[in-house]
Amino acid sequence: MSILIKNQIFNFGTKDGKPADTLSRKHSYVLQPVTRKAKYSKLHSSEVADSKQPLQTAVVNLDDVTISLSKDGYRDMMKLADNFATFNQRLKYAHFRPLVPVKADSRSWWKYAYRAIEKRRKVTYGKWEEYERSLASYIKKHACSNAKTEDLWAALEEGSGEPVNKLMTTWTKQQGYPVVSVKVNNQNLEFDQSQFLSIGAQGEGQWIVPITLCFGSYDVHKNFLFQTKSETRDVKELLGSPITEDSKSWIKINVEQAGFYRVKYDELLAAKLRYAIEKKILSPSDRFGILDDTYALCNARKESLTSLLNLMAAYREEDDYTVLSNLISISSKVQNIAADAVPDLLDYFKQFSINVLQYSAERLGWDPKPGETHDDALLRGEILTSLAEFGHDLTLDEASRRFQAFLENRNTPLLPPDIRRAVYVAVMKRATKSNRSGYESLLKLYRETDLSQEKTRILGNEISSVKA
Repeated sequence: MSILIKNQIFNFGTKDGKPADTLSRKHSYVLQPVTRKAKYSKLHSSEVADSKQPLQTAVVNLDDVTISLSKDGYRDMMKLADNFATFNQRLKYAHFRPLVPVKADSRSWWKYAYRAIEKRRKVTYGKWEEYERSLASYIKKHACSNAKTEDLWAALEEGSGEPVNKLMTTWTKQQGYPVVSVKVNNQNLEFDQSQFLSIGAQGEGQWIVPITLCFGSYDVHKNFLFQTKSETRDVKELLGSPITEDSKSWIKINVEQAGFYRVKYDELLAAKLRYAIEKKILSPSDRFGILDDTYALCNARKESLTSLLNLMAAYREEDDYTVLSNLISISSKVQNIAADAVPDLLDYFKQFSINVLQYSAERLGWDPKPGETHDDALLRGEILTSLAEFGHDLTLDEASRRFQAFLENRNTPLLPPDIRRAVYVAVMKRATKSNRSGYESLLKLYRETDLSQEKTRILGNEISSVKA
């Protein structure tokens, strides 16, 4: 049985939701409505020879759609983005949230609010109550009058007792931002700051940096203002206990990446942080920040490539989408640099990246799993694409098998859109001047499809270039 479904535009608020003859003028559309046909097929169980063949299939083809954004639409999208940001912020404290209604146990809900606020306060520098009172005082003092930026800094400084005016001057009256270097020397933490420049040059400038750090646990949290070019702090005096040889005595600077600066660790501290990353003791924000800082420093020739590779190896069992996506991106960048700088070692870098990503690839597999998150669905395509680009033989073999099944049956469930780019990359990896079958098949697909998204997937794999 097959039926054709024609999509129609419905007027909001019409009785019984009847379709409208014309486009509703009361709404602002970002995606202009389109009318297309969808084919739905249903087979009786007696008609199916293979138990894996689906009983129901639906095919929807959409042409390019027009996107337009009005002033009201833009405002609505900004509100939506703010709502998503709020949701992500609340997600951090979801494990504190009571499972009962407020009326049933109001005490638990007050406890939830307190624990969420207290956790946030632990990872940010500053005195919330003092700043709030200072801001209220500033607004009252300058009501119905003009004020300068320095007036706000002065009000915050008066209420908090911190050198706000001097601090903000270092951040607003000079370009760039700092990199804070930290090393351990005889139970002392030695801090040093300099301007971070991606080109690797020695920069000038000095900032008052709000340092936040935790020691072995997020419960042991300290902060202070780093106001000079270099500074030494006694570990026991600052953190309450000495640094031991135990890997559990790690120190994370810039907790939850709340400060706008990069951090460079010495080898001892970096090794302890690798342990915390492997054990997932650190939050996703901190795991992302350490990797991002190390790559940026390596790219600026302020950190060795060996240090970066050692750190990347600690992310073998990473499962967070944001962190793993960044790891994939950095792996590709390292490979591209190696191809130009040290081509003799390119195969080594590819194998290293394969080893780092293989665990996640095996965890996700090729096919969607019941109940998996949207992040896992996105990661599957990214990881398989990277493994194909790195020339992983098992990935190339499986991709070839699925591609062949797709050529034979365009409706096969073996090649959903999420992993098609990975398969197309794999096909082109094995295409040569003497073996053009994969290339010719992709070219045929490109010419046959009327979907712009599918054309983009194929063109993105440099179909016009074939290996010698």
